[in-house]
Amino acid sequence: RRDPSRKINNFWQYLYNIINGTVIVFTAYNSNKRDVKNVTMYDPATGEIEYNKAEVDDSDVEEVICNLEDIYVPKIWEPSMNKQGEMIWRTLLKWNDFQVQYAKFKNKEYVVPGSQFADTSIFTDFLSYDVRGQDFVEVIKYFNKDKDQYAIIANGVLLNPVRIKDQEEISPLPWNHKELPFSKTIYEPLDANFFYGISLPQKVKDPQTALNRMWQLLLEREQRAVSSPIITNDPSVDYGLEFKAGRVYQIQTDVNQYKELQMAPTSGSYWNALTTLQGIMNRTGQGGAGQMITSQQPRSATEKVQEAAREKESVGLYFLFYQDLLEQKSWLAIQNMIQFYTSNKVEKIIGDKEFNKIITL
Repeated sequence: RRDPSRKINNFWQYLYNIINGTVIVFTAYNSNKRDVKNVTMYDPATGEIEYNKAEVDDSDVEEVICNLEDIYVPKIWEPSMNKQGEMIWRTLLKWNDFQVQYAKFKNKEYVVPGSQFADTSIFTDFLSYDVRGQDFVEVIKYFNKDKDQYAIIANGVLLNPVRIKDQEEISPLPWNHKELPFSKTIYEPLDANFFYGISLPQKVKDPQTALNRMWQLLLEREQRAVSSPIITNDPSVDYGLEFKAGRVYQIQTDVNQYKELQMAPTSGSYWNALTTLQGIMNRTGQGGAGQMITSQQPRSATEKVQEAAREKESVGLYFLFYQDLLEQKSWLAIQNMIQFYTSNKVEKIIGDKEFNKIITL
């Protein structure tokens, strides 16, 4: 599968995983055929143009990052995606996008945008506030692996019913692998019996809050040291008066009664605490906090080797989860290729080559 943006897509998926702690990727074959006009002649001087109509087939296996807030799983205590059994995926589409994406569905004509809902019904009462009163369509996709069911509901209208002997029933899963078409991984496990993982911002939140507070106090102290507060017992001075450079002030008491409040320099222990917090942040970003290392420089070769080993071990955990995501996506992609790729599609990808052996997957 030749996709020049594959590496970039993998990067966005893992970035979503780092920020949110969990990433879920929908992998399926997307049929995308469109009519184009191939230009055969164009005269820039007159603007005259001639073209031939043709159909371009850009269908391929695609991957879509699912918003975690729009994914509903029945077993939050089950970390495995394959053992969920059923899932609900909600997407919000603009009215024009919905008409293009579901143009060939027969029941599309019964769907109206949220702004056109006038009658009060059970569905409108439970309709999302994102849809109500706006030109949006809420598309809910229901996947059930155990019962082999797949339903697409757009603003309360079932788009893909199957008619058998004058009766309608829910469509089966359109993929022959009969698994949930989702891949899932986490950034770092929170518990062995929990579906979601912990994110990097969640890990560094408390140390970062403390670090920000300490830097704020340090800057305030340095500001007071440069522009020191002045204390006096002169009753004629207005409360809150600020002395400005170059300005002449007339006082009614001894000038020696005005003194600057000297600020003590920042202690070494304060800097050590800042260094420790910054070290926690750095180690967390590189793969997790290990044993505390003193801030004395230079460190010995043994300490550097131990730190490198800890980083390598921690990064190995994240690489394990990332590799698991790639394996899940690859399996789904291969299954979709076997089912939907035509001979013309395969020949377009691999070229005109002869193979002596056929491997059954």
